Amino acid sequence: MELERRHLEHLSAVARHRSVTRAAEALGITQPALSRSIQEIERTLGIRCLDRLPQGAVPTPACLRILERARPLIDGFEDLERIAQRLSERFSGPLVVGLGPAVAAGGAMREVACLLAAHPDLECQVVIASAVELLRRLGAHELEFFVADQTPTEGNAVAVELEPLDYHAVLLCRSGHPILRSDAPLREVTRYPLAAMGPPPLGLASLRELLREGDPSLPADWMPTLALDHAASLEIVLAEGDFLGASVTYAHGKSIRNGALRIVPLPRPLHRGRVGPVRLRGRTLSPAAEALWKAIVEVLGRDLAVGEDVEANAG
Repeated sequence: MELERRHLEHLSAVARHRSVTRAAEALGITQPALSRSIQEIERTLGIRCLDRLPQGAVPTPACLRILERARPLIDGFEDLERIAQRLSERFSGPLVVGLGPAVAAGGAMREVACLLAAHPDLECQVVIASAVELLRRLGAHELEFFVADQTPTEGNAVAVELEPLDYHAVLLCRSGHPILRSDAPLREVTRYPLAAMGPPPLGLASLRELLREGDPSLPADWMPTLALDHAASLEIVLAEGDFLGASVTYAHGKSIRNGALRIVPLPRPLHRGRVGPVRLRGRTLSPAAEALWKAIVEVLGRDLAVGEDVEANAG
């Protein structure tokens, strides 16, 4: 027979109380059950653990040596139980998730802040990186999930589960930009400096194809004037002068809703793709991660629709 945790706890209790009866009461078991447990220990170890003396059950020297080594094990089990209890609670940490730069610029970070405000004991780390890097970290079990452009997951060796949301890239400008007064804005796009989310610039091939429809003289190797990987920086650039910006609506939902940014009306989107949360296939998320996953999907849905809503209202 192998020793179990209960054996060590039983032996420790008898040594502490110097009585099988009192130890059994403290443990919440019967005296015969505790006596059998002590006998099992003695048979397994081949030593006598207790001397039954008039003053009570006294641990033998061998028993005291065993208990000296057993105490850290018992304490370790108790620590494990406390940790398991904390992890089983609705919101406990640590929680480590990843966000793509465009997702982080939108409403996702507000959802992280709301979750932490509601559960101040939750430990959370947010990794902001490219989708390729986030996928690598997910495969290395460094993240519970990430939210970003899902293109890098296609054909990748990492088995994942997705919740995809369709998005399209649009051309943005500041409110009052001259191009908004044009009857044929596509023909005028190349007259202005253009910034794009990147590198590489978002949907570069489809962007070139669309712009050549408005300006057939556009060079085949045309590149945007500026490539940025930070949506907030793009908004700063658009606010100054007559820059146009190629980006995704979910990174700029607030600015589009309040009218600071406008969507340039074009025949079709600059680029199409899918964005959303990604986790390892079969991975069980913690309750906090589940709640954050759902909240980010909801806010992404709102920010993906904002362009259609604003332009419909403007029309």
